Amino acid sequence: MKRWTGAVMAILLSGVSIMFSGCDVGDVKQPEWLQQELCDHVFEEEVVREPTCKQAGSTLKTCALCGLEKTVRVPAKGHNVAAIEGVAPTCETDGWTAGSYCTVCEIVLVEPTLIPASGHVDGFGNDCVVCGERIWTDIY
Repeated sequence: MKRWTGAVMAILLSGVSIMFSGCDVGDVKQPEWLQQELCDHVFEEEVVREPTCKQAGSTLKTCALCGLEKTVRVPAKGHNVAAIEGVAPTCETDGWTAGSYCTVCEIVLVEPTLIPASGHVDGFGNDCVVCGERIWTDIY
């Protein structure tokens, strides 16, 4: 509602009609709730709690004119997801599956899984058929 300058409002409280003008008159002060209702609010904001990846935050809005305070919920930001590259195992070295993590809170979202090294595969010719490395030699 806008401020009603010079206007007269009638408010019924408990069946009793009480008259309030658009501004304070003499010793008669408007109730705080009426002042807040008539105010053209000018809010100043103060961050109470910053939102995180998983938790909502909050902001306190205070009217500079009438002092009305409102707490506003700020939604959680959600994770900023980045990939963890998978690595294929070799004959001698373990690998792992792809995963993901949050670049803000650094929590691992999808844990990579270990893939054990496969070991050399003998092709009966002294060389591994997978990687080509010589895996045994004749001692004669």
